[in-house]
Amino acid sequence: MIPLRIAAGLVLLLDAAIAAAACFAASGGAAPPYWLAVPGVACWLLALHFEGFYDASRRRSPWEAFFSTLTAAVIAGIGTSSALYLAGAGSDCLPEFWKFMGLSALALGFEKAGLRCIRTQVRARGRYVRQIAVVGNPGVVQSYSDLPAQHPGWGVRVIAMPTSPEAGTGSGERPESDLSSVDRFLAKLEGGLVVDEVIAAVGRNELEHFERAVQECSTRGITIRFALDDLGMPAGCTSFEFVDGMRLLTISRVPSEGLALRVKSVLDIVGALVGLVFCSLAYLVFAPLILLESAGPIIFRQERVGLNGRRFWIYKFRTMVADAEERKLELCDANLMKGPMFKVVDDPRVTRLGRFLRAYHIDELPQFWNVLLRDMSLVGPRPPTPDEVASYSPHHWRRLSMKPGITGLWQIHGNVRVNDFEQVVRLDTEYIDGWTLGLDLRILLATLWKLATGRRSW
Repeated sequence: MIPLRIAAGLVLLLDAAIAAAACFAASGGAAPPYWLAVPGVACWLLALHFEGFYDASRRRSPWEAFFSTLTAAVIAGIGTSSALYLAGAGSDCLPEFWKFMGLSALALGFEKAGLRCIRTQVRARGRYVRQIAVVGNPGVVQSYSDLPAQHPGWGVRVIAMPTSPEAGTGSGERPESDLSSVDRFLAKLEGGLVVDEVIAAVGRNELEHFERAVQECSTRGITIRFALDDLGMPAGCTSFEFVDGMRLLTISRVPSEGLALRVKSVLDIVGALVGLVFCSLAYLVFAPLILLESAGPIIFRQERVGLNGRRFWIYKFRTMVADAEERKLELCDANLMKGPMFKVVDDPRVTRLGRFLRAYHIDELPQFWNVLLRDMSLVGPRPPTPDEVASYSPHHWRRLSMKPGITGLWQIHGNVRVNDFEQVVRLDTEYIDGWTLGLDLRILLATLWKLATGRRSW
């Protein structure tokens, strides 16, 4: 069999060859111009690297590999187009660029899905198997012992070592029940047991006893992982990093994909600049009408709460009478929202023009300025007012753990039909926990579709 490192190098060369072939095809069979071939191939390899195609991941399915390639295509497309712009390539190169991106995305997508199928079959036949020893909590040991049968393509073999000899291994057998303690595990390790990785499902009171096993595994270069649930750690994404020589374990429940978040920031800036063009046009049309209908400023400014409690001023076209804030207390009994949120249907403070602006969400166009100032994002939870936050319970603060947005899951699911604040929190936390660039794009497309089709009930 081909060694893994050599196989990874061959895959990288294959990817480069496919990208170069796509560039050749996009040029109509002629020699591809260097200004497209060089940045195009380089950006594709970097994008595939960032998407984890050159690491030792075993859990990605063929379909996941295909769709991850499409995500890499977005990154590669942004990088290649930026390189072409800096190189001074004219608009006449756009047809070749789009052909190249389309052909390379399809070819690499099918290649990655095909390679994943081949690797799955090879590992299912017992090649490139990774041996994992699971020590500790019998329930966790049994869960991991079931993995080889549930996912034969992962290529793992589990050596079960529960804390008590009576605990099973998930298959009804106990072939390694004599390794039910840390001391026996170490004895087997010193006796030549082949282990690539150790998963420790131990409680806090067992950590001191397990310290010698950690030192032994570290000395031998064996990867060791701890099941954080058994240590009483809160749920969330974890990472380990060095900061000025200090070792830190990070537990976070917000997205931490650096590159994807940077792409989101770039999209925010581009979207804000485009949105401000439409905002300027709307200002020219509606500013005189707002002034004619009622006294007050054209742009309404209100304090809101953003990322992790930061306060900022949000901007909208004014849709209410000038003393709307003072009259809010009169409408408390008409509030339809259960919980710390204010929502009134047929608000008497809204002007006739204001109803039109709200119906088509024209009043929200000035918020693109908030996006450009980095107080908000195109997509995210809606920013609450300070008096609403003052009534928050601790779990409500998760809404503020990500930058607020102009649109989000709550908006596209129909915020008129949502009358319970806990449902708003559920939708916002669902967005935060499952955030990806693809989710943002789907929300933006759904928002545009609702606006284009006149479905304004959200």
